[in-house]
Amino acid sequence: MTAANPRKLPQGRRDAVEHHLPGIPLVTIRRLYRYIRVLQHFSQEGQESISSELLATTVGVKASQLRKDLAYVGEFGVRGKGYSVSMLLERLSAVLGLHREWPMAIVGVGHIGTALSRYTGMVERGFVLRALFDVDPNLIGTTLEGVRIDPISSLDSVCRKEGIQLAILTVPARVAQEMADRLVAAGVRALLNIAPVTLNVPDGISVRHVDITVELRLLSYMLIAEGGVGPAPATAWKDDD
Repeated sequence: MTAANPRKLPQGRRDAVEHHLPGIPLVTIRRLYRYIRVLQHFSQEGQESISSELLATTVGVKASQLRKDLAYVGEFGVRGKGYSVSMLLERLSAVLGLHREWPMAIVGVGHIGTALSRYTGMVERGFVLRALFDVDPNLIGTTLEGVRIDPISSLDSVCRKEGIQLAILTVPARVAQEMADRLVAAGVRALLNIAPVTLNVPDGISVRHVDITVELRLLSYMLIAEGGVGPAPATAWKDDD
C-alpha cells in the first residue's frame, strides 16, 4: 500500500497524521475494508453477484454511499445484475494492497503482545510477524509462535534485517515515545500504538492509536444512552469517524 504524501507541516516532530491512499478519504477506506469483509462472506457462501442495495444494507450504509465509495476504485456494477462478488473483491483487495505481505514486529511481549502474536487472523490478512522485542531477561532468547524474542538493544539491526515495515507497540506509556523513535530510526514506516499516549513522529510515518480504555468508555456511554439516561441515542454512533 502506498501512502499519500502527508500534509505539509513545520519541520521537525509533529503529531501523527493519518495517511490514506491518494484521492480516497480515510473514512471511505474504512468502509472499503468493511465491504471486503462482507464480500468475503458472500464469496464463501458461493454467491456470484450482489446488488448494491444488499451489500449496502449488510454493511450498514446507504446504497448511494456505497456507490459513491466504489466510484473511487472504478466502475463495476451491471444494471439489473449488480456487482460480481469475485471481481469486486479482487479489485478492492488490489487497491488496498491486501495481496502484499507485510513484515511486522511487536514491541512488548506482555499479555497483549503475546495475544496479538498468537492471533492467526493477522497472518491470513498478510501481516506476518517477523520480530518480537522485550526487556524481560526471562523472555529474551525464547520463542513465541516460532519467532525469537530479542532484546530492545537489537531492535535496529533485527528490524533492518527482517525488513520490518509495521510495528505494534504494547509497552508502558512512559517508554512508548522512545520505542517509537527507535522504530522510526530503524526504518519502520507504520506504527499501531496501543499504549495510552499520543506519539509524535516525523513526516511520512503513519500512526494509529488504539486506546482500549477510551473504547470501553464509549461503549459504556452507549449503554447509558440506550437506557434513556445519556444525552444522545445509541443509534447516533457510527464506526465511520
